[in-house]
Amino acid sequence: MGKRKQILSIIAAFFTATVFSLRLELYQGIDENKLLTIFNKLYNSFTSNALLEIVAVIGLFFFYDKWLKEEKGFDLFTALVAAVMSFSFILATFYSKYNASDYMWGNIFQIGMTVVTLLGFSLFLYALLRMILLRESKALPGEKESFFKKHIFIVSAVVIFASWMIWVIGNYPGSINPDSILQLQYFRGEEPWSNWHPPLSSILMGTCFTLGNKIKDANFGFFLYCLLQTITGSLIFAYALKKLKDFGVSLKALVLTLVYFSIVPIFGCYAQWFEKDFLYTQVVVLFLTFMLSIYTKKTCEKKDLIGLTASALLCVFLRNNGIYAVIPSIIALLIWIKKDEKKRVSVALITTFASFILIVKVLFPLIGVSATSVSESLGVMFQQTARYAVEYPGEIDDYEKQVLDANFQGMEHLYNYDPRINDPVKIYYNHSDFKGYLKVWLHQFFKHPGVYFESFFNGTYGYLAPVENDIGAWVQREYFDYQIELGAYHPTDNMVNKTLVWAWNLSQKLPILRFLTMPGLYTWITIVCAWYVLKRKQASKLILMIPSFINILVCMASPLALAMRYALPTLAGSVILLLFVFGINEEKEAFIN
Repeated sequence: MGKRKQILSIIAAFFTATVFSLRLELYQGIDENKLLTIFNKLYNSFTSNALLEIVAVIGLFFFYDKWLKEEKGFDLFTALVAAVMSFSFILATFYSKYNASDYMWGNIFQIGMTVVTLLGFSLFLYALLRMILLRESKALPGEKESFFKKHIFIVSAVVIFASWMIWVIGNYPGSINPDSILQLQYFRGEEPWSNWHPPLSSILMGTCFTLGNKIKDANFGFFLYCLLQTITGSLIFAYALKKLKDFGVSLKALVLTLVYFSIVPIFGCYAQWFEKDFLYTQVVVLFLTFMLSIYTKKTCEKKDLIGLTASALLCVFLRNNGIYAVIPSIIALLIWIKKDEKKRVSVALITTFASFILIVKVLFPLIGVSATSVSESLGVMFQQTARYAVEYPGEIDDYEKQVLDANFQGMEHLYNYDPRINDPVKIYYNHSDFKGYLKVWLHQFFKHPGVYFESFFNGTYGYLAPVENDIGAWVQREYFDYQIELGAYHPTDNMVNKTLVWAWNLSQKLPILRFLTMPGLYTWITIVCAWYVLKRKQASKLILMIPSFINILVCMASPLALAMRYALPTLAGSVILLLFVFGINEEKEAFIN
């Protein structure tokens, strides 16, 4: 039986290594005859790095050998999860390369290669997930009370702050993007206030800039906001680590996480970015930490109520879609928690929702803050219509042309279609006849539903699987005209600044590190956490994953197919969840089918 498993391990290792070396692309070959075409396509199907292939085969052999020695039976649920993740990886890869999925099944050879790839990745992920599940659940020996463990909050805060400040000071006074410029213009009265960007975020940016400008100059104004979010971020992340330590997370896991927060350039890059997303991510982490506290203790003490409510309100008012993350989370927590504790959780729910209604729906219109355009939430539909127009222009009748002309200020604007960003089409929508547009949208869907699915997944591929890098939060080398008009200047000859630019670039190219800059990775981590708690019969922990899953859905409805700035709350949340789900020293029997 042992030799048989070793033989199976060798076969699995060679098969998986072969699949990993596939190019995953449109395979082309000569046309002399079918057999020669197949040989030619196979010849062009693989990357070539002999040393890596040898190392991969050896490593995979030991991996599969260990798994098969411990395996106790087939697990259908895990197999389905592995297959879905594998398919999402293949699908996202083709969208990343070709903006289409039909190359997966364009001909017999492509179908065959897709099936082989799916089987190879599914086998590897299935074995990996089973290895996670089959790990022995032993009570670990008690950890000594080290200096770090005793002072984890202050040590973590100082380390995180110091590492992020390298980016903030090195790129003084910070980087900015067009959205942030518009928010400054709101605050300075140069543009009418709108809830397109959250007013609270604009107020914080504008206040920091104005105060810094009065104290010293425009540069110090930009820097002051970056300093603010660096201080708050280091304190919140350190607080989360401290609470996780209290919950029982191992010291080794906490140290690794501290290193991750400090060294991975994503966080330092966002600390030096004059922009709203990082501050929102921080309050999501704070909200999740208070949820973890209530869940772990199974009680909602007064301090928990204050923290949960305050962090929920900050989530709601620092990003427009924050309401969709916190309200379902609090409702789920309210349903789960024991009867005696429901009153306080209800207070948090009512306070958060009532504040949202009173401020966003009542106060903002009264003080002249215009509502967010409905087109912001319809971008997915507009992209589907635009892709239909591009792929089937001859099937749009006169009535449909009339409706589309009216709604998009001329149907020709639909041909601005970019499968990875919906702004080139969305900006032309003018709300003239939504009912008519909806009728056309539905009619075209029933004619060619495949176009709609293609458009949707093409606009979300970066969040489906770890296939492409993005950090956003660039290290700005040249300033926008508006910044210069405000009096900002940039030390372009600063060697530290140039070094940070290279660090930003290299982090998206270096092996392993570049994997951490893929937004889709953190979707996968969240999915794995959900799979694990279900297998362990701990389904109630799914409550804690609601903010991350909601944010994944928000990303899929966002204007960009790939943007770390939108995925940042999922990234931070998935790291906290990973620690809570896998990092706690518990003596439990593994639930294995």
